[in-house]
Amino acid sequence: MQTTMRKPIPAISADTLTIIGMFRELDGSKKTVTKEDLRAAIGRDPGSLVYTALRHMLREYGVVIKYVRKRGGWCRREGADNLLDRKDGIASMRRKARREGERLSVVDFAKLTDPQRVEMCSVASIFGAVSHMATSHGIKRIEGAIQKADAAGLPIGKTLALFHNGQT
Repeated sequence: MQTTMRKPIPAISADTLTIIGMFRELDGSKKTVTKEDLRAAIGRDPGSLVYTALRHMLREYGVVIKYVRKRGGWCRREGADNLLDRKDGIASMRRKARREGERLSVVDFAKLTDPQRVEMCSVASIFGAVSHMATSHGIKRIEGAIQKADAAGLPIGKTLALFHNGQT
């Protein structure tokens, strides 16, 4: 069995560590870190360093940091605020799935080989399922199923069963 060489993950730069430190100082209160704060701390435009810091905060510390336009900077998101942000993500995911499905609908199915047809149908099915289940009605169906489930919640297998036949 041949193993493939993976590209080594580079060490985190000092500038990124500075940004991570600033994000770690955010607490549940109304503190905000602006782009100007980051620029002043590292002496240059933070650019993509922010995205590395955001991923690091989530992976290493379990902390969600999000840019909040109303406050003009990055804030720590907890509880109901984090839930509302994720619900916004569902709406954007639904739009993306609908658009990707529309792009697939213009493919000339007759010109595809059999394996390509199978692949196209499976990809279109996934986009269709996401588009269908990410509606407010779909979310309410899943919420109802969770409320009926035991105290441990709804296992992922039951959630996936909703995609198949609407039953848990």
